Amino acid sequence: MAARFSADHYDPNSNWDGGDRHRDRQDALPLHNRHITILGCGNVDDHCNAVQCWPNGYRNRRNSNKLYNHDGCRDRVVRCDIHSPTIRSSPIIVQTPPGYTTTTTGYAGSLTTTTTVPPSGTVQGTVIVQTPLPTLNCDPSGYLIQGSTLIRVNITTGSQVIVKTPVWPGPGNVNAIGYNVADNFLYGALSQAPFNLIRIAANGDASSISPLNTTLAYNCGDVDDRSSFWATYNGGAWTQIDLVPGSANFGKLIAGGTATLPAGYTVYDWVYVPGGGDYLYALAQNSDKSKSIMVGFSRTTKTWMEMTNFNYVAGSNQWGALYASDDGYIFGSENNAGVIWRFPLPSKGGNATFITGCPKSSQNDGARCAKAAAPLFLY
Repeated sequence: MAARFSADHYDPNSNWDGGDRHRDRQDALPLHNRHITILGCGNVDDHCNAVQCWPNGYRNRRNSNKLYNHDGCRDRVVRCDIHSPTIRSSPIIVQTPPGYTTTTTGYAGSLTTTTTVPPSGTVQGTVIVQTPLPTLNCDPSGYLIQGSTLIRVNITTGSQVIVKTPVWPGPGNVNAIGYNVADNFLYGALSQAPFNLIRIAANGDASSISPLNTTLAYNCGDVDDRSSFWATYNGGAWTQIDLVPGSANFGKLIAGGTATLPAGYTVYDWVYVPGGGDYLYALAQNSDKSKSIMVGFSRTTKTWMEMTNFNYVAGSNQWGALYASDDGYIFGSENNAGVIWRFPLPSKGGNATFITGCPKSSQNDGARCAKAAAPLFLY
């Protein structure tokens, strides 16, 4: 239903027959500061000066050479801002806007936010509710990313529960995950362009944080006690990202570079261990895959140090998923044998200990809340 206007009167039910006998009312069309929405039928000139067409038809003096009728302008919609410096008026809304749709999305913030996009013409309005992702609770489980599947791991029994697949809907995998004890989220790196740093929630939902500005598929990652995300590709190129909650530099690069492992060594994951000093720890595989050697990456000097040679342990000594414990041990999952072993830090001394069997995996990385109690005492 179209509306009828005069300078001081608005009647949505009026019936104008059109023609010259209503020119006096045509002259009184509202040409002052009003936002006018005409739903059903209408037209304006190039300068948005006047309404030229009504369903019942009439001649508009401002364009007196044209006559519009009902059939000629049926179902048209016009929205127009009309301005005059001499007359002021409140907005006139001809018809109640269409209904709104509501969309709820996860995002990187910590507070729920609501944004309203008003309707325009025949387009419905939208209410966007952004909700924080659910946090983890520093439980004793380990978390394994394999491809784009997030798995919760019982480190002492080897049992696994899929949390979500895929974690990231785009192309490529997720790798280099770490657990940030400051906010109880996992963070990881996309292994394909745009190579972003992402945040992963307790339910496996993820949101993008920032680009890592690399073309490398980082495969080792963890978050240390200072909420720095550290990632490396096989122990060579590395990056450090600020993940301090509320920091003005959150998600931004702190430092980056390239380190050199001892000759012939390759690492597939690294971890920060509480009480383990300045290092990120890894279990290196030697060139002929016959040994497992604990090495440490100094967060100060950005160099590697060889620490403990455990000799042959299992499979091809490829430890793709490591889990830190707060009692000075690292739990490692060997990709090809499907086993979990426990390794002491140099300060503890001793040999590696078999814990349990587990599914084999590849394209993987592990993470665990480093402040959680030692797994052996909780299962």
